[in-house]
Amino acid sequence: MPLTRHDAAAIGEILAQAGRAEIMPRFQRLRDGQVRQKTSAFDVVTDADEAAEQAISAALRARFPTALIVGEEAAETDPGLIGRIAGAELAFIIDPIDGTRNFVAGLPLFGVMAAATVRGEVALGAIHDPVCGDTAFALRGEGAWIAGEARPPADLRVAAPVPVARMDAVIGTNFLPEPLRSTVNRNLPRVAVSSWLRCAAH
Repeated sequence: MPLTRHDAAAIGEILAQAGRAEIMPRFQRLRDGQVRQKTSAFDVVTDADEAAEQAISAALRARFPTALIVGEEAAETDPGLIGRIAGAELAFIIDPIDGTRNFVAGLPLFGVMAAATVRGEVALGAIHDPVCGDTAFALRGEGAWIAGEARPPADLRVAAPVPVARMDAVIGTNFLPEPLRSTVNRNLPRVAVSSWLRCAAH
């Protein structure tokens, strides 16, 4: 089942609607009891995550009735959903709030994400920024573009390459289990020095 730009626009609107109805009304307004810890203090879920996932799932089911819907919170409850993605004719994988920690902290650095797979192959990705109202899309065979409430669609392109010595990196260790997290954190200075030495040698 090939997806089209028209499908992508509809999926983007579903994400945007969830942002308007379920996420932004709760942004910087969360009360006690609306934030819960999952596996660690860095892995949290809010009422906004759950409400947005339900809204997105319902809207995707209405438009694509035979599709498998795998939301982050649903997969937490039923891990077997993930194993069904590869065999599904069409599946949607949803992260209702990517950056929940930022959302909880009141930082406007989070997004609403969905990917579509066809028989296990990624066919579409969409990331909606509910603060700015923009959505970035990538569609197999059609390229990538960004569109928004206040901007016409514009193609996205890969940045020009730069030498390794001018590259920056971020290493996140929050989700690593202990004792691996402590081991990696303890050795990060060695990684930086090793990378610097390799760059200097070129």
